[in-house]
Amino acid sequence: MARRLTPGQAEIVHTLDRPLFVAAGAGSGKSSTLAERVAWALTPGSGAKGTAFLESLDQVLVITFTRAAAEEIKEKIRARLREDGLADQALAVDSAWISTIHAMCSRILRRHAFDLGIDLGFEVLSEKDGKRMVEEAVDEVLRDVRYDEGYASLLRAFSPRDRRGADAKGTLFEMVATLRASAATALGGFDSIGFPGEPASCDDALGSWLDAARRALVLGQDAGAFESRTGTGERANLERGIKAAEGFFSHAPSARTPALAEVTLAQIGRPKDAYRKATMREVGAELRSAFAELRLCVAFAGVGPLAEQICDLARKVDRRYARRKAAAGALDNDDLLSLTLGAFRDHPEIAALYGEKFRLVMVDEFQDTNAQQVRMIELLSGRDACHLCTVGDAQQSIYRFRAADVQVFRDRERFLAEGGTGAVVCLDQNFRSHDDVLRLVACLLGKGLVPGFMDLRPWAGRPTSYGAAGLPRVSVEAVVGLSSGRRGVPATLRSRQLARQMAERIGDYVAAGQRADDVALLLARMSNLGVYLEALRERGIDCVVSGGSTFSDAPEVHVVASLLHVLANPRDTQAGLYPVLVSRMFSLTADDLCLLSTRQQERADALAKRGIDVGLWDFEFPRGCVPSARLVRAREVLGRAIGRLGSWGVADVLLSAIRESGWIVRLERAGADGQAQLANVLAAVRHVGELADEAGLGVSSAALEFDRWLEAAKVGPASLVGGGAGSVKVMTVHASKGLEYPVVAISECWGNDRAASARGITAENRGGTVRAALVPEGVTPLDLRTDVPLDPSECTTTIDWAKFLHAASADGEQAERARLLYVAITRAKEAVILGMGVTLSSKGSVSPTLARGVAEALFGEALPAPGRHEVPYGGSAPASVRVVSMRPSEQGEPVVDDGGAGAAEPPLAALEDVDRDAGELAIVDEATSDGLPEARQHAGTWSAREGVFSYSSARAQMLAGEGEGQPAEGDVRPLPEGASLVGTRGDAGAEADDGPMADTADADKATNLGSAFHELAQCLVEGQGALAPGRIERTKAYWRLSTRQGARLDAALARWQDSKLRREVLSHDLVRAELPFFRAVDAPYGSHVEGAIDLVATDVGSTSALVVDYKTGDAGLSLDEVAERHRMQANFYASVLMGEGYEVVTCVFVCVERDGEDGQPLSVSYEFGNGEMPRM
Repeated sequence: MARRLTPGQAEIVHTLDRPLFVAAGAGSGKSSTLAERVAWALTPGSGAKGTAFLESLDQVLVITFTRAAAEEIKEKIRARLREDGLADQALAVDSAWISTIHAMCSRILRRHAFDLGIDLGFEVLSEKDGKRMVEEAVDEVLRDVRYDEGYASLLRAFSPRDRRGADAKGTLFEMVATLRASAATALGGFDSIGFPGEPASCDDALGSWLDAARRALVLGQDAGAFESRTGTGERANLERGIKAAEGFFSHAPSARTPALAEVTLAQIGRPKDAYRKATMREVGAELRSAFAELRLCVAFAGVGPLAEQICDLARKVDRRYARRKAAAGALDNDDLLSLTLGAFRDHPEIAALYGEKFRLVMVDEFQDTNAQQVRMIELLSGRDACHLCTVGDAQQSIYRFRAADVQVFRDRERFLAEGGTGAVVCLDQNFRSHDDVLRLVACLLGKGLVPGFMDLRPWAGRPTSYGAAGLPRVSVEAVVGLSSGRRGVPATLRSRQLARQMAERIGDYVAAGQRADDVALLLARMSNLGVYLEALRERGIDCVVSGGSTFSDAPEVHVVASLLHVLANPRDTQAGLYPVLVSRMFSLTADDLCLLSTRQQERADALAKRGIDVGLWDFEFPRGCVPSARLVRAREVLGRAIGRLGSWGVADVLLSAIRESGWIVRLERAGADGQAQLANVLAAVRHVGELADEAGLGVSSAALEFDRWLEAAKVGPASLVGGGAGSVKVMTVHASKGLEYPVVAISECWGNDRAASARGITAENRGGTVRAALVPEGVTPLDLRTDVPLDPSECTTTIDWAKFLHAASADGEQAERARLLYVAITRAKEAVILGMGVTLSSKGSVSPTLARGVAEALFGEALPAPGRHEVPYGGSAPASVRVVSMRPSEQGEPVVDDGGAGAAEPPLAALEDVDRDAGELAIVDEATSDGLPEARQHAGTWSAREGVFSYSSARAQMLAGEGEGQPAEGDVRPLPEGASLVGTRGDAGAEADDGPMADTADADKATNLGSAFHELAQCLVEGQGALAPGRIERTKAYWRLSTRQGARLDAALARWQDSKLRREVLSHDLVRAELPFFRAVDAPYGSHVEGAIDLVATDVGSTSALVVDYKTGDAGLSLDEVAERHRMQANFYASVLMGEGYEVVTCVFVCVERDGEDGQPLSVSYEFGNGEMPRM
């Protein structure tokens, strides 16, 4: 099927026989174009004599930056191939070479593991595990050299860590780790690292100072400049320094060591303020410059020989780290690249195999690569990289902190453009954004802030999603902090004011008709996240944090971990009791803790200290002291939980304690953010259940394993069903890459001009070669900003190189901040709200640097006065701008001037109600541990607990006749004769049934088979795509599957991966796996229903949802019997979803071990809505 393509897209699609460079602007449809290119290359007529250019999809290599991007391109290629009738090729998509570069390297290494002498079953280290191993190796190496005389000078010059034990910049720990990381991404490893430049001559610097000092002394005496008190001191200073310098030069040249220069400098004072007379100004400037240069020379001369020692330590660390990885049978991402490059270098047969294998090589997000990665890709792209197509956008290069080098992108463009051997194509038509958004980008960034700026053209046929009719498409909220001398408005107060203004403006758009979930607030950094969340909630705007943090970083998850430590050891105050008691679970105050840690002495009328664990469990207090209700409740809840450990499963104990504390109730009341936190809490408990109850671990082992899992896990934040609907999404700009929203609010993007410490190693990786400079203690960023060389050719000394590299690093950071702002603005489809926080000095200078550039582009030479303004920027209507100034006052609180525009104070109700629940505890009436109902005594995960039920427990109640009220006739029907209800998986109530297929040996593993399938299916949904080699086998081993069960798992996975239903699911905007829910209901089985839905798919703004539940087993049942069997569960899920606001719910139960009549997996579907309402 022919697609309408722009001229640029058509050139990309049809250029198959030569190298291709594509500069693709934001929203230009590059992913779809790449998919189109693959489809065309497999189509007859694309090659010579009417044949296809490619014989099969196996000749295609596509490299993406993320796994999610790889999955997106896979699905687009699959869809295009099916449209063109290339069904056989479409079936090969999942096994095609479409992945991240690290996944590709892993695939190559595993294929040739025997030839390369590496372990076929190697694990790929997580980023956290790798960092931990490196830190341990650095600590070991630094301990080894601590008393080594050969390193004494190094240890005197640089501290191993800072005073707090941290790895701050300029510490040996940080420098060694930095050099090791630089070597890992360099083409030649440590051999590619150099410290260029000759040591600056102290003789020359001291001679220059001596000449200037002599002239200053003569001129000063002649001009009477030394008659004042300051002048007298300066004359003495000059005389003392001249004498010391002359003493230095009295030594033989070989004796003029850096140590002697340092002693001499100590006798030379910094020039004083004695050169104000017109006749003295020139010599004074000369003297100050000479002194600064002398100080730098002496400092650098003292550390010059130490650079090689730091390199030597870094090599030792790298060897230690390598041994640790070998012991763990693991490689890190850097190993994957370096080992694959080594395989190509040392094994010509492997290099030839892959160098000739691919005829179509495409690299997406090419701006985020580096020289090492490009070298790898070139080796896979045929002679002279003749098959290579690179696609990217220099304006979206925002991963410098991960060693990405945007210069690689520019070098490739220049090479093809000047060499004439390939094609250079520009995709500058934007299909995403309204032209007003694009004009804003061009106005702010196209006037020099982004070099080589590519302006984007709008698409006339773009559908609109703008709901805030009457409001401007561009709004700017500016807070100007006025400074006077060294006094200014604290950054925290300026951020709070800007957050309030942004929240008010977001509220305006929502009130005007834009859905809240159409709005995203993007922050360049999350350090002020809490301020923005508070401001939004003050306005009554629900918001959820999406991205920017991982599940394992969430504070509520760590509360669950701490509670687990309390259960493991009730006396553990550091990892257990203290963090639990002060968390929002119990909210104990300082008074409560003081009471716990104080006891009455027995023989004296005095008080003494004790541990809070002793106070909590003894619960005896000084005379006249009464514990608070909070404290009493905490002890009761924790004591009950510990008492249940003998008869309840660990996860059950955790959840019961969390519920009884009232934390769940408070989170349910806390809006969208509370729902998000509750989802994380439930997910954490479920993970503990998998570790403890299902793996048979005791509570102590479970606590340790959960801690290790949190360290290694890179899991996104969990969410409840319906969580986030009607809520503003808050995320980092990096997390928003690849996403789009109708309205985008942007803040915290301006950076900070206060330079970090210059001390330590400054390095630059250019073209795979690392140039570094070692900057000693005492040298400031200001010292390195004078006489900066403009080009490496101007650098001769180590000082020159330090200045050049420091400036290059600072310039690189500024350029990336501008590109980050570009990425943020281009996420918007309809409208932009830009938050600007700037400082205006008494001299009229605006900072930070990026804010100054943007302000000049938008406002001209001067900032607008406080108030509201309409400012033209090139769009269809002026931007609406509100400026609020803040200046310091003697009273402490800054003076706010809004020019009559309204300074976005929080609503009065919000001020009265804010954090009103902080000290409340919802008291839940619970049975004590004595006389527990029999149904609650069994050990197991997510069993019935005091009004909480899941589908599985409700079904068991129904079958046993134990429900307080039975479901109405016809709601649930008994199981067909011969069908069995085998154990359930987790809380979702999803049956992992073997039914009649199960033999005796496998019967007790029915749940394990279902769990293994669900785990792998979840990986497929959440960006894993084609499962990593060995992943399936490791999953089989973990769940202890028999050979027969393993074969069943393979068949079930293949059946699901090739199904139309899976493709339908992935066609939706939002697809989530294993979504937990916890909801108050009116049902005969209890007051709250909980569970997790296997798969939920929906679209942005839609009120319809598709639910998929996987079923293993169901053998021997007719289609009608299968439908009856799962009807009750479908009603459960539909009830939950429709209770969360969905109007139409389709539940599909897919039997992944059975084929239907159409060759697809057997499935049954239930429709709810449009008059057909579910019943629980």
